[in-house]
Amino acid sequence: MGSGSDDLSVRLQKLASQTQAALGDSAKVEVVKSDTTYQVWEEFHRRYPHLPYPSNDGSTIKPREFSYLPDEEKLNQDYEAKLASAIPMSAPEATDEAEESEEAGAVEEAENNEAAEASEDTEEAAEDEAAENTEETGAYAGENKPAANANWADLNGKNFEVIDEPDENGNIPTRPIHGEIKVEGEAKNGENPAKFTITDSDNGGVYTFELDTSVKDKVVYRCVSGPEGAYSKGNDYELRTIDGKPILVQMKSSEGHGMGVARVNAATAAEEEEDIEDAEKSDNVEETSQMTPEQREAKINEEAEAILTDEALPDDAKTLLLAANMTLAMAAYSDPKPKISKDEDGNEVATLPDGRRIKIRRDENGEIIQVAIDNDTDGKACDVNYQKTQVSYESNPEKHRYEKTLDSTYYNFDKILELAKRIFGE
Repeated sequence: MGSGSDDLSVRLQKLASQTQAALGDSAKVEVVKSDTTYQVWEEFHRRYPHLPYPSNDGSTIKPREFSYLPDEEKLNQDYEAKLASAIPMSAPEATDEAEESEEAGAVEEAENNEAAEASEDTEEAAEDEAAENTEETGAYAGENKPAANANWADLNGKNFEVIDEPDENGNIPTRPIHGEIKVEGEAKNGENPAKFTITDSDNGGVYTFELDTSVKDKVVYRCVSGPEGAYSKGNDYELRTIDGKPILVQMKSSEGHGMGVARVNAATAAEEEEDIEDAEKSDNVEETSQMTPEQREAKINEEAEAILTDEALPDDAKTLLLAANMTLAMAAYSDPKPKISKDEDGNEVATLPDGRRIKIRRDENGEIIQVAIDNDTDGKACDVNYQKTQVSYESNPEKHRYEKTLDSTYYNFDKILELAKRIFGE
């Protein structure tokens, strides 16, 4: 035991004896004094196997700590309350002194719980009140005015904000771009720089802003790039002051207001990609519809032959593969286009008017990885299945597999993909 007065040592020894008596002969009790804490080590798992060890993994005994209180009775109550909450009803009867301590500890624990609940209620009320206050007066409340310039030398290297125009309460609809601003070239007060960047404090992304010199009646910066790449839509921000503080604001009249520059450009990119695909499909349809029957037949034969390489096909594969290639080319240049559906496995299926089918499988990225072709109209398994590295043929519907394969030296898989994409799209 560490240093301390003799009186205190006696009291501690008494407390240790009481603890030993409460736990029984099988327990080993040791009391250690530090400046502010008494630690009591307990080893009573053998007597009370239902009690978990006071540790994370349940395999080692670790100290339980109790804050130092000069009042021995109070310290005893704290400890007995902890024991009482763990020892089952079938445990040996405690002494009268332990029972009294147990009751006192339970009362104290209940009082502590009530105090904690009251504290939590107070905190929740404070948070609700803060939220209400924020709703009433947001961070961007104040007079919002256009600005002709700013003290860029003073702002350079400091935190700068770019926001969507706030509502009448000073609240903004999207997360601001905010962080350290770095002016390109020399930063001068009262002279608007041609270019600067902001390193966002939330995502670490670097946003680049350039002065739009084509606008004459106000100062406008365009966010030309960010973490997602280049921006071209909904990226105009006006230099203004809110409550006297310089800030870039995307006004409500801008197409990007309320969405955020990244979302606007992501949506635009998706629309542009869709437009390109639609245009390609339209071109394909127009090209096919303008062909004469003779031109279409010649094109189909040309494309079907282009699938094969100079390697001579084995006799058992020649009939099936030649017919499959013709079916694929006919579907690619049919007018009208074949009907597209999905099978029970989610594969896309194109069906020609006479019932022949082309089926494709895509990977998780949407890329076509298999093109299966059915040369007949029985609706059963496909006769040929092209993949990048091999072609399988002579399907056996009863065994649900192909009997034979050839490697890719016999065919041009890129040509197969080209025709498949004319049918199914990218």
